[in-house]
Amino acid sequence: AQLETQIQVDAKKKATAYEEDIRLNSEEIAKKLLCTALNRFPRAACTERGVGVVEIPNEDVKKRMLGPDGSNIALLQELCGLEIGITDSNTFQLTGYDPVRREITTRCLEKLLHERSPNPDTVRRLYEKTLNDVARKTESDGNRIAAELGQKDLNPEIKKMLGALRYRYSFAQNQHYHVAEVGWLCGILASELGFVDKNHAKRAGLLHDVGKAMDHNQEGGHAVLGADFIKNHGEKEHIVHAVRAHHYEEQPSTDLCFLVIAADAISGARPGARRSTATVYNQKIEDLTRIAEGYRGVQKSLILNAGREVRVIVDGRRVSDEASLKMCRQIADQIEDECQYPGQIKVVVIRETHAEATARA
Repeated sequence: AQLETQIQVDAKKKATAYEEDIRLNSEEIAKKLLCTALNRFPRAACTERGVGVVEIPNEDVKKRMLGPDGSNIALLQELCGLEIGITDSNTFQLTGYDPVRREITTRCLEKLLHERSPNPDTVRRLYEKTLNDVARKTESDGNRIAAELGQKDLNPEIKKMLGALRYRYSFAQNQHYHVAEVGWLCGILASELGFVDKNHAKRAGLLHDVGKAMDHNQEGGHAVLGADFIKNHGEKEHIVHAVRAHHYEEQPSTDLCFLVIAADAISGARPGARRSTATVYNQKIEDLTRIAEGYRGVQKSLILNAGREVRVIVDGRRVSDEASLKMCRQIADQIEDECQYPGQIKVVVIRETHAEATARA
């Protein structure tokens, strides 16, 4: 009995000594691990351009592109949901928060430059072709990034969402490159630590922000949306939990969760990763777009006149005339409560009803 007591006392002393050693040296050990991981993974930053520009070669091309009374550009503006202006330096300037729309509009304008006699039908054709081109590029990007991190067995729909992140930004940090960075960092940290599966770590890191690719019709935070999405497409529960918990929407309960949280913080906090490029103006456009598209039944929104007008187009089958009036007031009230701006902002809600019939001889 005396020997057993002595063993217990010695064991307790050693445990206390280990705890004290960890407490005193844990920060230094963590810094060494992080430095090792960062030094093993250099990646260039990709920053956002909040305003796109397309150069016009000459006046003849400009007149041809504009069409009668500017009808071609007006139609393209309506289709793409961006404000298209012409600067004094003879360039088209695209103003809008949504980078997907900006990419589509830029590509359409670049194709329109080479059309001999563009008309509204030409604009619609180019728009549809550009949508297909961007969709193919999205799929290709998703396949590439999955292969890069050794996750070729991902569901094709998840890969498409990863590709769509190329057009999403957070404080000028491209989210497509961000999730790849987090995936690699998770894998490196898992290798250094030794008690988390490297492949699982890379997979969870890669998928952690997939919810940011969801459009405005999906309600909820991106961590929850992403977790639900990957769960519905075959991902295992420990990966789903790591995605859902990386912003503490769910209490983290595994080492994998905290690894993703750490890698996400490193990627976002490193110098140059997230910085404001369009500053106050871009933030204003972002806020107005977020508010306008946060209501049920909204198909698209246009921010016009440098943010002095918000035009909201709703689905006439889902939103009645009475609901449109109420929505218009609610959007205006929310802008007053959440945004800072000089002067006033005009809010217009547009609800259209189309009827078609054929008269036969």
